[in-house]
Amino acid sequence: MPKLLRVAVRLVAAALLLGEARPARAAFEFPPAGAQAAAMGGSILAGSRDGASLFLDPSGVAGLDRPEAYFTYNRFYTGLRDVSGGLGQGFAAVGIPLRRGKAGSLAVGYGDLQAYGLLHERVFGVAYARRWRDSFEGGVTAKYLHHRYLIAGDPAASGDPVFAGGTARGAFAFDAGVRAEVLGPVVTAGLAVRNINRPDVGLESEDRVPREVQGALSYNAASWGLRMTADFLYRDAASGTIREKSVPGLGLEKTLEGGRAKFRLGATLDQFSGGGGIQFDRLGFDYAFVLTRNLVANNAGTHIIGVRYRFGGAPSAPPPAATPPHAAPAGPLSPP
Repeated sequence: MPKLLRVAVRLVAAALLLGEARPARAAFEFPPAGAQAAAMGGSILAGSRDGASLFLDPSGVAGLDRPEAYFTYNRFYTGLRDVSGGLGQGFAAVGIPLRRGKAGSLAVGYGDLQAYGLLHERVFGVAYARRWRDSFEGGVTAKYLHHRYLIAGDPAASGDPVFAGGTARGAFAFDAGVRAEVLGPVVTAGLAVRNINRPDVGLESEDRVPREVQGALSYNAASWGLRMTADFLYRDAASGTIREKSVPGLGLEKTLEGGRAKFRLGATLDQFSGGGGIQFDRLGFDYAFVLTRNLVANNAGTHIIGVRYRFGGAPSAPPPAATPPHAAPAGPLSPP
C-alpha cells in the first residue's frame, strides 16, 4: 500500500495542476480545443465552424466550406516551479467538406497531452457533421482514448500490483453536438455531450471517463462587430460537489478589419483568458492566454497557439439571379 500511495501522490499532483486547481479527477477531462475557444472561456460556440471543433463540439465541423488543416499547442503554467516544460498538449485536425458541404463535412484529428515523467494521453477521432435547412447543424465524433503511465525507472511504482497487468489502457468513446440559429444569425444555441458512453480506462480497477454536457448561447451584434457567448459545463465525475462539477463561462469577441482581425476575452469561476487572431485568405493564426486563479503566483500562465491553413481558393459567391426575358429592370417609379 505505501508504494501505491507514493504513485498516487505523483498522479494527484499532476491532476491538480491540469485540473485548474480543482480536486483530482479522472483522465481525459481536457478535450483538445482551439485557441479561439480557450480565449473565450472554453465556449463551444467561440471557435470558427471548422475542423478545430472536432473534440469540443462535433456540430461545428458542418461549417467547413473548403478543406483545411488546424494545429495548436498548449504550454501549461509557464515558469511554475517544478512544472515548466513538463505539461503540454498538442492537437491537429484536418477537415473536408463533402460535395462542397452539400453532403456534410468530415474531420479527423489527433490530440496529445503529456505530463512528462507521469502520464501520456492520446486521442484519435473522426467526426461527421451536416447542416439542415440553413439553421440547424448536428454532428457526431467517434474517438479512441489511450493513456499510459510513465513509471520506467521508478522503483516505487514498477513493482506495484496496480501495474501488474500493464501501464496502459485504451477505450472507444463517442461525442455528439447540435447547434441552431434561434433568431436568425443573431442568437445561436448549442449543446454538446462528450464521452456519452463513459468508457472505462482503468488499469487494476474501474476508472470511467466522466460524461460532459455543455450548453451555450451566442449573441452576435454584427453592426458593432461584437459576439458574446455564455456557456455552462457539467462534468459528471464520480466524486465532488456540484460546484466542483460545474463550470459557467463567458466570452467576448471583437472583430476588426472586415473580419480579418479578432480580439477575445473570457472568464470562468477559476480562470481568466484573452487572446486574438488574424486570418488571411488561406493562412490564419490564433493565440490565447489563460491565467488560473489559484495559480497566479510564480508562473506566466498557459499559452496556446493555433495555426490554420485553408486549401484551395475562397468559395465562389452564387451567381446573381437572371432577369426574366422581356422584363424591364425596375426603375424608381416601377412597382415593387
